[in-house]
Amino acid sequence: MIFFFEKLKIKITSFFLQFRFKHNKLEIPVYFDYVGKFKKGFKIDELNTTQTEKTYFDCSPILLKIRDKGQIIVRKVTFRSGSLLSVKEKGKIIIGKNAFFNTNCCVICRSEIKIGDNFMASDNVYIRDNDGHNISVDGISYKYKSIEIGNNVWLGRNVIVLKGVKIGNNVIIGAGSVVVKDIPCNCIAAGNPAKVIKSGKVVWEKF
Repeated sequence: MIFFFEKLKIKITSFFLQFRFKHNKLEIPVYFDYVGKFKKGFKIDELNTTQTEKTYFDCSPILLKIRDKGQIIVRKVTFRSGSLLSVKEKGKIIIGKNAFFNTNCCVICRSEIKIGDNFMASDNVYIRDNDGHNISVDGISYKYKSIEIGNNVWLGRNVIVLKGVKIGNNVIIGAGSVVVKDIPCNCIAAGNPAKVIKSGKVVWEKF
């Protein structure tokens, strides 16, 4: 029963918060789950949500969740249904202009995840800068390592990007890839682990 009222409070609060940022379309609800003041945790210039024929009957909300002193900073982003951005501790998610997240994407941050302009994530993309649980090898623990994704990057369906990775500008990551090492600029990479399969001038356009 307590959980029901907590969810209801988030829904009601989120309805009024939508007037605190610019948007052209909010076809899917956006829920803000946070502790403290909205302005300290969220800095959003523009946020939109859209549906297509595929998601017409799936109105799973977008959830932006902050705990501790985390921050979500957004220039301009569009979501489809079911995506999650979650920040804890002093983590920070920074998203540039004209970013797009397709259905059921997940970004989990404890350190810093920086995403550049003209970014596109296909369905079920998963980005995480931490292990979720504390893991140590020979007594050495590496809990968090920041992630940086450059401009004009397209992550294909089911791509996983893990901690400590830097992806350069003008890059396409093929569907189903697991990115555990840096990917240079101007290339197409794919595989598990992801490796460069073609280099050169990479240009792609959103439909």
